[in-house]
Amino acid sequence: MTDQPCDESSLGCDPDGPGRAEAGTARQLGYFVMRFGEVLYAFPDRDVSFVANVTRPTRIPTAPDVFLGVVHVRGQIVAVIDLPRALGLPAAPPLTAEERLDQRLIVLQSRDRFAVVADAALGQHWVSSHAVRTSASDALDSAGGGRTSFVEGEFDHPQGVVTVLSAAALLQDLGQDRSTP
Repeated sequence: MTDQPCDESSLGCDPDGPGRAEAGTARQLGYFVMRFGEVLYAFPDRDVSFVANVTRPTRIPTAPDVFLGVVHVRGQIVAVIDLPRALGLPAAPPLTAEERLDQRLIVLQSRDRFAVVADAALGQHWVSSHAVRTSASDALDSAGGGRTSFVEGEFDHPQGVVTVLSAAALLQDLGQDRSTP
């Protein structure tokens, strides 16, 4: 056990530790923060399976453009999604060779396992439940517009405002896009 804040779904945390909240008080929520271009996104830590070094995805010729391909990681084949494209955001400028060294494969788990390639993984960040703003209608506007169906909220981070995304809603939305002609 650790002294890290946690909720009932967190593994390896102390259930009586600092994340445990009394009725009516704020509790600590864990998010995994990543950077795409200059924009920060996060998934709840329960959605993040692990982080790995990036390997070039193998393209699937019949897959929609939002799918970058598949990678073999930890004995599994994992689909890699172009998160900015899935969000409907404009393409970011190409990264330099040095910037590509910071890229990380963030493997997420919802009903299926999938991954996104972040320009940088900033790690886990704990915030008070009161600090997460659930009205994030402007969250993607600052990044050039985009779809908000999988935005759960936003919070302040030392490097800027972080938009919280739902892995389950993202996967569901992508599944609906694939089923429409």
